[in-house]
Amino acid sequence: MVNNAQNDPVEGSNPASRHVRIAPTAENPRGYPPFDLLRLSTYTNEQIRYYLASGAMLNVNQAELQKQMEDRKALHKIVDWDGNTRENTPTATEPDVPPLNPFTGAASTSSRTLSFEQDSEADSDYPEPPPDHRPIKITPSDLTKLRYESNITEYNNWLADLRSAFAADPAKYRSGAQRMILASMTFDQQLKTTYNTTVQAHPAIATHWRKFKRWVQKVALHGDSDRVKLSNDFTTARQRVHEDPNQFYLRLFNLGVQSGRSINIEDYQTRLVKPLQNLINQHDRMYPDIQELVAHAARLWQTLNPDKVRQEIREDRERAHRQRYPSRQPQQDRHSRRPRHSDRAEGSSRSQSRPDPPQDVRQANKQRLSTEE
Repeated sequence: MVNNAQNDPVEGSNPASRHVRIAPTAENPRGYPPFDLLRLSTYTNEQIRYYLASGAMLNVNQAELQKQMEDRKALHKIVDWDGNTRENTPTATEPDVPPLNPFTGAASTSSRTLSFEQDSEADSDYPEPPPDHRPIKITPSDLTKLRYESNITEYNNWLADLRSAFAADPAKYRSGAQRMILASMTFDQQLKTTYNTTVQAHPAIATHWRKFKRWVQKVALHGDSDRVKLSNDFTTARQRVHEDPNQFYLRLFNLGVQSGRSINIEDYQTRLVKPLQNLINQHDRMYPDIQELVAHAARLWQTLNPDKVRQEIREDRERAHRQRYPSRQPQQDRHSRRPRHSDRAEGSSRSQSRPDPPQDVRQANKQRLSTEE
């Protein structure tokens, strides 16, 4: 990944400087330092989301990241902190220096509203290629395609591919306009139509790389709604019958990273299908970390019959439904308790077809009744 500007949050080469805040810029208004996995527990939730959206966490080892997220959660519980910036946090802890106006370099106490218009907003740097650099040809078909309904992962992959293309041939992409031409060729039809329409009203988007990136992120990810959806998806995620424990863990982990949520052992185990949960409980083991649980669950999964798993899940759902709605009788039971129409009709016909007794018998019965009276 190429660092095209000072604010790209990638790990620096000097470990001592990784925790020092940098001067705020248009893309990094809080002046977050380069991402350092070992300092994850000191980051706020907003800071982690910034690193994720900017692509700084794309190449991080997922197992190590998960461990650091669990350690962060445990530490925050000890100190009673939810990870959000507290309302009474001193201003000096946000940037270490007074915010600088990224356009004039002077200290400023007022924030600037970034727009899509032609203004004094600084653009990314377009460095000169090295004299001995040999360009690598990359075509739009080699890049990740960006859809109008893309998620954060797809957006980050798309952005990383573009940066690789710019680094492969820096002499070719010496201006924002050249970069946007390549980027727009990776759009799907709906996003491309939206882009072409927007450029007519805001021409700066077609020449200013930072404005262009900001616009794409806003449109393709629909503001903050994508993160909210991912958080909801994380909350409701459960193992599927056709999904082995490793596949489910990767899906849940990716949802957690993209939504700023973490996974612990109990959280993962209770989301597995019920037959697998029962089997794990029978072994009554203690797991030192979630990776050990995932590995053990994968071994136990191989011993289960998929058809029996489906049957048990279906029976559990029916049992839960009966417990939740005890007054609701199954359809066939209700039908069995109703008298059949044919039976009613038959009884009626029998009563109607019964012959009347002879007249002398009726007279004798009447006389007997009179005598008894």
